[in-house]
Amino acid sequence: MDAPVVIDTLRAAAKAVSGGVSDLDALRAFQTVIDSMAACQVEVAARVAESREFEYEGYSTFRSWVRAELRTDPGQARVWASTSRTLKQLPELAKAVEAGMVRVEQVKCWTYALKRMEHDAVRGCQAAMIRLATTD
Repeated sequence: MDAPVVIDTLRAAAKAVSGGVSDLDALRAFQTVIDSMAACQVEVAARVAESREFEYEGYSTFRSWVRAELRTDPGQARVWASTSRTLKQLPELAKAVEAGMVRVEQVKCWTYALKRMEHDAVRGCQAAMIRLATTD
């Protein structure tokens, strides 16, 4: 997590809430924050799963903790794990996701590519794939 990048996205959204920008720009700022927070969630979830911190709260698996404490589909824990592995292997992509340029949901395309292609080939085309993901 790059705290200054996350803080910048939060500041832009705060400015939008205070009415400092058009409604369309406000919606863009809010979406960027949502995407940036999703990236943070992936990173923290990976740390929790690895440290098994959930066991201190009486849960035997991260999936059961996710279901009970976050009130979400326990399969989300699996998605976070695969996303985290992909972002660790592709640092340019990780930065783009953290900055809210690429959505966490889009990372599954890179995960798919890493499973089926040479890793060096996927790493080599990160910049082009990021441009594709951020183009309208």
